[in-house]
Amino acid sequence: MSQQEIHFDEVISRYRSDPYDYVDIHAIHAGLVHFKAAEGTEVQAESGEWQHIPGTPLYEITRERNLKVVTARTNGIVSFLNTALDGKFVEAGEKLMTIRHPLKKKEIIESIL
Repeated sequence: MSQQEIHFDEVISRYRSDPYDYVDIHAIHAGLVHFKAAEGTEVQAESGEWQHIPGTPLYEITRERNLKVVTARTNGIVSFLNTALDGKFVEAGEKLMTIRHPLKKKEIIESIL
């Protein structure tokens, strides 16, 4: 067997057992964070022909009295929420939550290829 052979049974069984992609959401910059979505909440990504309809609000971050609302960029369910950070100052890049995105057939095929 060559090293580049793909074991399709292993790949397919992995996607059958857990057909989700887990997307970590990090703080976009330093500031005071307030969560808008709770754990278990279903969120929707931005939509519309030109992505002009914003997604579900995930959190607000305030930096130097400038409030910025961060919305979801993927569909799914909030599976993890770092509730200890709600109302606290966070650094840029700090993990705030995880969204469990259900994979579509097309996404699974693209990831295999």
